[in-house]
Amino acid sequence: MKVAIVNGSLRGYEARRQEEPRVAVTRLFAIVNCAHAEPEITSEALRVLRNFGHRMGFRWGGAVAIGCGPMVKAVLRIPILGRAARSALASIAKRILRPADLEETVLFVRPPLPKALIFWIRDTFFLKQ
Repeated sequence: MKVAIVNGSLRGYEARRQEEPRVAVTRLFAIVNCAHAEPEITSEALRVLRNFGHRMGFRWGGAVAIGCGPMVKAVLRIPILGRAARSALASIAKRILRPADLEETVLFVRPPLPKALIFWIRDTFFLKQ
């Protein structure tokens, strides 16, 4: 999980933004992915993005935080297992298309397998050296 903002560019954009008149409210939406099984790990990245949006004058529209992203991507094609991920992504897409929607929720997508099984797979297959 990486969040990088160049400070000099940010300051320059802030200065230009104050000079230009704002016509419409720009909303900021985020889709954050992490490899860990618990999507709450992305809370710090979401805090940084929300702060960035606030500094730029954007309105926070909401986010989808995906835990164990590679697995979620793999199960999107399986109707039963990928239901939570598809539902969360469809929900954020609806909010993007409806400017009047004022809800600012963060949807957490957990992997469709039990956490113990995910950790066993990780320990058995991925952490061997």
